[in-house]
Amino acid sequence: FTGKIPFVFLTNMPSNSGVYQNGVVVTDKTSLQSFTFNPDPDGYRNKFPNDVTAAIPSAFVVIDPNFKFPQILRTNLGVDKQLGNGFTATIDLLYTKSINGVKMRNLNLSDPTGVLSGLDNRPYYPTGTSNRVFPAIGREEIVLENTKKGYAFSATGQISKSMRKGFYGSLAYTYSLSTEISPNPGSRATSAWESIANRGTPNDEELYYSSYAIPHRIIGNISYRLEYENHFATTLTLFYEGANISNYSYLVGGDINKDGNNTSDLMFIYAKGSDVPFASTSRWTVQQQQEAYDKFVESSPYLRRHKGQYAERNSALTPWFNRVDARLLQDFFVKAGNVRHNLQFIVDVINLPNLLNRDWGIRQQYTVNNPLTLKAVDNTGHPTFTLSEKKVGNDYFLRTDAFEKVQSFSTTWGMQLGLKYFF
Repeated sequence: FTGKIPFVFLTNMPSNSGVYQNGVVVTDKTSLQSFTFNPDPDGYRNKFPNDVTAAIPSAFVVIDPNFKFPQILRTNLGVDKQLGNGFTATIDLLYTKSINGVKMRNLNLSDPTGVLSGLDNRPYYPTGTSNRVFPAIGREEIVLENTKKGYAFSATGQISKSMRKGFYGSLAYTYSLSTEISPNPGSRATSAWESIANRGTPNDEELYYSSYAIPHRIIGNISYRLEYENHFATTLTLFYEGANISNYSYLVGGDINKDGNNTSDLMFIYAKGSDVPFASTSRWTVQQQQEAYDKFVESSPYLRRHKGQYAERNSALTPWFNRVDARLLQDFFVKAGNVRHNLQFIVDVINLPNLLNRDWGIRQQYTVNNPLTLKAVDNTGHPTFTLSEKKVGNDYFLRTDAFEKVQSFSTTWGMQLGLKYFF
């Protein structure tokens, strides 16, 4: 399959070439007085210099001559089985493979020439060395290329019961897995390249999870309708959703590999606070930061399970969230001749548990995804860090909790009322 063609890929090259554009600002008062509209573009030629010396821009973009628009191979399999008594079992499998994926590469980024010392031994650019192939030109010269790496898989199992004696219900579970080289998380080629979270540099084809696939999701609903007194009907429906709301990446606060990007280095997860090369600050000692780090790691299931490893892109999950919504339909109907007139009153309650108890149905979000902030890397390749802190009022506290409650209307209960007439 080839989806909607992303022509924005092509606009980066002419708009960042240093050749196709030349800007002229007219500020002379006399010139402005005679600067009238002319429908003929050539009428403005005398306002521009005849000879333009093209200068190499600080950043430019090129496209691989063999570049192809994104293409995928997709196949799926679905099975429905009638189980009797109104029950149906469904299984859906979907597999997707990248044929022509998209990636950005910085042509002017050289290979790292050193390795950090200590437990975090990723490649880096030592102090005094250049990370550019051609130091005389800009830092970022991006080329648009293809990659075949990346795939996705999802499986859904569902059991449902058709309406019988007023009852209906279904329950489904979906497992999703999606990987990619680059999520292209930017509006320009340069910002897309800069935002690729990797252990090495954004030029490395490191395959990680996509931010657009949450691994586990459960949805269900149950409904009951009762008609009575020949003029009334009441329908109560409950909707359930359980899922990890989002995924995210644990990063280092700062440019630990010295490739020039401050927000793209995946964090090394030290097993314990005493392993982290902390530097003391004006507020915190090394020991205080070590103790707080241990508490922070223990509060995060992902960090706890991956001690001594590098964090992977989009692999950490926010806490599981259970949501229950309710809908009540009250019908009043009469029959006049051959026409049935129905007046229906609708009550929708969003996040019903939070209506019943203010501590229920609350979503959680991560407090910080870069708990370690780089202070420096010395001449021997040893990094030092400080631990993230938060300010409450006039007081400062070290981060010890990986998650906190969402303080917004999106996590509280809500109600919608409606009235409908149909015939």
